[in-house]
Amino acid sequence: VRTDYVDGFQLDRGFQVLLTAYPQARAALDYDALDLHPFAPGAVVRVAGGFTHVSDPFRRPSRALATLRAPIGPLGDKLRIARLRRRLRRMSLDRLWRRPERTTRDALAELGFSTTTVERFWRPLVGGIQLDPSLTTSSRAFDFVVKMLASGANALPAAGIQAIPDQLAARLTPGRIRYGTTVVAVDADGVWLTDGEHVRGRRVVVAADGPTASRLVPAVPPHGPDRGRARPRSRRPCASSRSTSTPTRRSPPSTASCPCRRSCCSGTAARCQP
Repeated sequence: VRTDYVDGFQLDRGFQVLLTAYPQARAALDYDALDLHPFAPGAVVRVAGGFTHVSDPFRRPSRALATLRAPIGPLGDKLRIARLRRRLRRMSLDRLWRRPERTTRDALAELGFSTTTVERFWRPLVGGIQLDPSLTTSSRAFDFVVKMLASGANALPAAGIQAIPDQLAARLTPGRIRYGTTVVAVDADGVWLTDGEHVRGRRVVVAADGPTASRLVPAVPPHGPDRGRARPRSRRPCASSRSTSTPTRRSPPSTASCPCRRSCCSGTAARCQP
């Protein structure tokens, strides 16, 4: 989540957009201070070498007729999209996350969507958002994304997407964030750095590519299901921990020395719990 400034232009890295309906974003961010600029509610779909606009007719009634004529699938599928939108908007998040789970692909089939609509609309849209063109992601995640798209705007801060982490970081005590610091091991008490420092914390969040996450937490597979291989983005793992005591320095543990290789292991089998 980073913005580069080149010759007066703001360049966000990667595909970056904020869905303003995200509950945690609403709770943690000051939207007014971010000066959010929303995109038009809808999508531009490439079909047969051309582009067609598909809008949310509930928020852009003037585009309703054009959306009905858009060659993304039969009329019945467009009515199914409208019914799905209405149902998910009314559904509580608690109920949504408790619904029976299946793949997104199977959920779309059960809802009656044609292959044409799946291939021309749902796969490019949801597959791009969830980085899963195979549509094997949980149907609950699909429902959540559709609910968020229908309930709020897609927007970007006026200063670029980096304004979001900058706003969060500004609220922290100075020194709580360390840049250019590599984590080499995770144990039950915190994380180990390359210089031998042990940073203690009540919780550790590992945000890294698949192989790195698997090395730090052996219980995590190096790649997700049905993905073939992992797609590493960074060679430097990023871990966050809430410090509870003064950091110490000693040799980091090696989970390879312990036969259990559990994520809670500190490197000695005597400390592992069944």
